[in-house]
Amino acid sequence: MGQQVKLGIGTPDGFVNVSITTPGAKHKENPCAVPDSVNADILDGVGVVKIPLFPGKLGIDFARELSRTIDRFNGVDRLLVDLRGNPGGGIGGLRLMSLMVPGKAPVGFSIDRATAECGFDKAELPRFGRLPRSKFEIPLLALRFARKKSVLLVTEGLGSRRFHGRMVVLVNEHTTCASEMVALFAREEAGAKIVGTPTPGRLVSHTGFKVGFTLALPVAAYSSWHGTRLDGNGITPDLDLGWSYSDAQNNVDSQLSSAIDMCKRE
Repeated sequence: MGQQVKLGIGTPDGFVNVSITTPGAKHKENPCAVPDSVNADILDGVGVVKIPLFPGKLGIDFARELSRTIDRFNGVDRLLVDLRGNPGGGIGGLRLMSLMVPGKAPVGFSIDRATAECGFDKAELPRFGRLPRSKFEIPLLALRFARKKSVLLVTEGLGSRRFHGRMVVLVNEHTTCASEMVALFAREEAGAKIVGTPTPGRLVSHTGFKVGFTLALPVAAYSSWHGTRLDGNGITPDLDLGWSYSDAQNNVDSQLSSAIDMCKRE
C-alpha cells in the first residue's frame, strides 16, 4: 500500500512494462485500495448497483451514499446488486439489506462459545438494528455493545421500494464475509435470485492480534435467522455461470447480461 509496483505483462507480441501506484490504506483493519464504494446505472430498465467493498467499521458515509443512490432509481421496479469481488468489510452492508425489505427483519446472529455452551434464545440477544447517522453516536454505540460478541442483526425498517420482490444478486468466488451475509439475506428474506459462481464460505466473526503481523482469529460463529451457516459452505447460485475470458476480451460481461435478463423475468 502506498507504493509503486512495476510489472511485466506477457502478451502474444512480447512483454509490456507497466507501473502501478497504489494509494495508502484508508482503513487499517482492512488495508486495501478502496475504489468508489457505490457505482450505479440503469441498464435495460433494471437498476444496477455495483458495490466492491463495505468500507469502514460502521459505514456511515457508505450508508448515506447508498441511500442517495437508490433514491435516484425513481420508478425503477427491478434491482440488480453486483457483489462480485466484494471482500466484505464493515457493518455498512446492513443499509443494503435494509433497502431490500420494507420493515425490520431479522438478518442473523453471531454466537460466541460461552453463549453457545450456556444455551440461548436468539430472539433475546442484544439487537443491532440501526446504523448511526453521525459520528457523534459512536461512543454510545460502543458502550452498548462493548465486549459483546453475541449479537442479533436486524434491518432498519426503511419502507417499501418498487423493486422489492424483484431482485437479483451477482456473486463469485471472491464474494466473501459480509457480502456473503448480504447475498444470503437477499435470498432468504428478500426472495432474490443469485447468479454467478459459488462463494467460498468465509463468513465468520473474527478479531486481529498484532504479533509482528496481524493474526486474525475467529471469535464467534454466524448463522442466518433461518439457521443457515455459510462458513466453509458458501452460497450456491440459482444460476451457476462462470466468468468468460473470451467474452471479456470482446468487452462483454456475460454474467451481468444474464443477471439482467433474469431480473427482468422476476
